[in-house]
Amino acid sequence: MRREDELIAIGADGTVLRDLEGRARLLHGQRVVIPATGQGPFRLETPGGELLAISP
Repeated sequence: MRREDELIAIGADGTVLRDLEGRARLLHGQRVVIPATGQGPFRLETPGGELLAISP
């Protein structure tokens, strides 16, 4: 979920956040709040690349 200039991922421990340019970030923890840097949309994926969510 996007809130202003932040991305919030809940229940996302071990998932991968990827931006439009392909940069990836492994998420740790059940609630993760990170700055929405880079260009969206942002994809939340499993480590195997399955799509879980998209945020603008």
